[in-house]
Amino acid sequence: MIRLVNGHKVNIKFCESIELSREKRKKNLLNSLNRKDYFCSFSHSKNISVCAYIPPSKNIGIDIEPIERQISIRLNNFLSLQSKRLKLKNIELWCLMEATFKACPDLQHQHFLNYDFEREGKLFWLKHESNKRIFLKIFKRKKFVYAIAIED
Repeated sequence: MIRLVNGHKVNIKFCESIELSREKRKKNLLNSLNRKDYFCSFSHSKNISVCAYIPPSKNIGIDIEPIERQISIRLNNFLSLQSKRLKLKNIELWCLMEATFKACPDLQHQHFLNYDFEREGKLFWLKHESNKRIFLKIFKRKKFVYAIAIED
């Protein structure tokens, strides 16, 4: 499957299994890649794992969560202002934060709960004082939501 994020083609592969551990699902995804010269990001939740990969000119991050995942009251309160401003569910904002953290190693010194996003239509971007630009999109698959972040 291919998804577009700010004009970049992102390859996506899923592995769903009740029997396999997340490590075995990740190994299956790695073995299914046709080429070794990709930047990859992985995420796991419940019985699903996902791999996003692109040619090595960009950093990439992905996060997947159940749409109905219960988030703590404290975290919900923290996320709700930005979620409302962006017209997102809290779990969707959480996915944006996690995917951004994975896509941008230079920003990992900053706690991802402090990331601030803007939105235009279905495209999101991280607001920060760096020359790096992070673009994101949210997608759904069955009972899951996932976000893809690309450092442009």
